Amino acid sequence: MMLSEARHGAARQRRHHRTGLLTVFAQVIDGARTRGIPVLFAPMAYVRADYIDEQLHRRSGIHRIMFERQMFLAGSWGADFHPDLQPGDGEIVLTPHKGSDVFETDLPEHLERFGTTHVVIAGLLANLCCEGTGRHASEHGYDVTFLRDAIGAVNLASYEASIRLNYPMVGNAAAPGTVHVHLPRIVIGQMPWDDPPTPEETSTKIGPARDDVPVLYRSRQPTD
Repeated sequence: MMLSEARHGAARQRRHHRTGLLTVFAQVIDGARTRGIPVLFAPMAYVRADYIDEQLHRRSGIHRIMFERQMFLAGSWGADFHPDLQPGDGEIVLTPHKGSDVFETDLPEHLERFGTTHVVIAGLLANLCCEGTGRHASEHGYDVTFLRDAIGAVNLASYEASIRLNYPMVGNAAAPGTVHVHLPRIVIGQMPWDDPPTPEETSTKIGPARDDVPVLYRSRQPTD
């Protein structure tokens, strides 16, 4: 998300640096490490079966957008970690979440192993993965804090709706700070909702089979 595929990457990288999100993410990670707080990384990666067997591109608007843009294809540059946000030795890299809830991965097992009772959330996007994961955590008995300094959104409206309206109802706290808006728009101007993708279009966008990807996130595997 922080750096898209090469054809979109340069412009998006410049915009993200302007928002300051990269710097804030790095500060959050370093601060947690310094205090001995476990840092768990929740990346995304899609394989052929996600679109052929599960038909994820028909599930929701964001799934269709990611399909059309070929985002987070397993083993690709777009599924890798940003150079400034690399997991450290021994840190947890979760299995990929396929929607907007990181609890639908191996996250619960790791939290139980750590004896975690309080989850602190940072990342993208405010109204999708951050909110969905925080909501699930709260409903399953965890204390939840959203780091608004370290949460980005597609636009100010979605950010404000999450921070001002939804987070106070879901979590215990929304740490105060500067608003960071994820300026690059990943939304396609006109979505072909009425016409399903042709077999030819699908074959170019579904990504590799899982067995054909030696390293899921290109430079790293999920933690065993």
